[in-house]
Amino acid sequence: MAIVSSRLSFEMVQKAGVSGLEIIAGISGPTSMAVRMAEDLNITLIGFMRGNGMTIYTHPERILASAPDSKRNVAMNHALLSMGSLNRKYQG
Repeated sequence: MAIVSSRLSFEMVQKAGVSGLEIIAGISGPTSMAVRMAEDLNITLIGFMRGNGMTIYTHPERILASAPDSKRNVAMNHALLSMGSLNRKYQG
C-alpha cells in the first residue's frame, strides 16, 4: 500500500502497478486517467482520505472486505447506489 499527499496521477498508478502494489491512497483526488488505469491494473484507488472518510474509486472489495460487518453493509449499499458514477464512496 502507498499513501501519497499529492494528486493521484496515472503515472503514480503506473508505478504502483510496476511495484506490485494493490492499494494506492491519497489526500487528493485522482485524475480520470488514473481511475481507468487502476481499474485495468486491478489496483484499489482511494482518494480524499480525511478524518474518517474516503472515496474508493476502484476495487472497493479489498477495503470493504476488512471493514466491520455494520460498516461494510452501509458502505456496500452506498457503493451500489453510486455505481453510475466514477467512484464508490465509503464514509466511516
